[in-house]
Amino acid sequence: MKKLLHFLTLVYVFTSCQNARPPQEAGPLDTFSREMQELQNYFQIPGMALMVRQGEQNLWEAYRGWADVEKKIPVDSATLFPLASLTKMYSGVLLKMLEEEGKLKLEHTIKQYVPKAPIGDSILLKHVASHTSQGQVGEEFYYSSRFSWLSPVLEQAGGKKLEDLLQEKILQKAGLSQTFVLRDSQHVAQWPYVLAQPYLYEGKTQAGFVDYGYSTAAGLVATLPDFNRFTQALSKGKLISPAAYEDMIRPFSDKVPYGMGVFSQTYQGIGLVWAYGQYDCYSSLYLHVPEKDLSLILLANNALMSDPARLIYGDISSSLFALSFLKNWVLGQETMPLFEKARAQEKDYAQEAPLYRDKLRAEALAQAFMSRFDTSAYFRSAQLLDTLFARFPKYTEYGDLHVMHTLNFLNTVAFHREVPPLERFGPLLPEIGEALLSQDPHNPYTLLYMGSYYDGQGELEKAYPYFQRIVGASNFSRFWYTQEAENWIKKHAEVF
Repeated sequence: MKKLLHFLTLVYVFTSCQNARPPQEAGPLDTFSREMQELQNYFQIPGMALMVRQGEQNLWEAYRGWADVEKKIPVDSATLFPLASLTKMYSGVLLKMLEEEGKLKLEHTIKQYVPKAPIGDSILLKHVASHTSQGQVGEEFYYSSRFSWLSPVLEQAGGKKLEDLLQEKILQKAGLSQTFVLRDSQHVAQWPYVLAQPYLYEGKTQAGFVDYGYSTAAGLVATLPDFNRFTQALSKGKLISPAAYEDMIRPFSDKVPYGMGVFSQTYQGIGLVWAYGQYDCYSSLYLHVPEKDLSLILLANNALMSDPARLIYGDISSSLFALSFLKNWVLGQETMPLFEKARAQEKDYAQEAPLYRDKLRAEALAQAFMSRFDTSAYFRSAQLLDTLFARFPKYTEYGDLHVMHTLNFLNTVAFHREVPPLERFGPLLPEIGEALLSQDPHNPYTLLYMGSYYDGQGELEKAYPYFQRIVGASNFSRFWYTQEAENWIKKHAEVF
């Protein structure tokens, strides 16, 4: 395996040169291409398919690394990647199609289609499709597995199985011959294309597994060119009307960063539409800038393009991959290094402050994640936080779930890897957490981080209320944080 991984590193550059298609004018391409390579290497991603498109022109297309490490099969334009939650984009299209056909209304309740669903009668299709069905319905965004409940909705309204609806209304209509549902291993064996093999990274790269099955939430696989064709057909009005498309990508409300199958946010005054996918062994990213008709598509065969960035919170600026695209192709700030260097001769980034701040935050988050495997990343993350808080001292103004996650992760790593706890950051986490809870009192992630912080301080009486609020929350489906809170309360049952 070591020889294969060494060979894998060497082949990255070769495959990039072989498959990249530069535009006539390089522009930001050189910096962006290099940064994508640095990120692929840093996150130990065996194989990737990458594209930047503007309008109908592919400005850059590259295939790097291996679809199959053991068999030495390189990634190419015919390599299939599981899309995971990018499938939600297709489901959003089907919802809008059936709505335009008069076969359903987004104001219908879920219980009209799923009578036994363990939810209240006030939850509508639009709430499930926008991830606003938990907590205070229609008011709060919490990314939820409830999106899969739209499967029976589409099948009842459309009168066909979900796979048939996808085939008839999207795949055939857009000419997508390299897109399939991930039914089972026998189905995969029949495909005339290579499925990128799944990989895990846990200190070293090892064989992973495929998550078989499909629903409205996940389960499609596609090649990079086919997914590109889908997004083009969608944005050009070839699948649903322009009005329906605009309704699909419009944020549900000012407080909700999600439309219908896609995230939608404004970054430095620029509107962004995006979606991501994450399985245990695959990850994917789509980022579109409507005012420039500019898009980024990334597909990978391990989870680390998505997992470290905690995109589930709804902010694309936590992703180093997305920030590289934004700074190079959208904001024109390609001279800013993506990875923080030694600051002996520090450049003044005052004019680029928001991007620089977010870059520090995103890199600290990534380093904290990788510190599970490399102790040096633990100290690097701490150094980045030092720079972040020194350059931007009003941390309660930008402190968010990503900053809390980083602080919590470092505390956890300190406990498990026997490195010095970062006491200088201690007071920051509860201060940021209380500021967030004053705006979003039901957020289970904030509650979990607060409880974990006080637990780590040995202040069990302060920790208990936060875990109890997670367990006792009304109108929430069970998720991993529910189990974590229940386990903590059970562990300390003798105390409380």
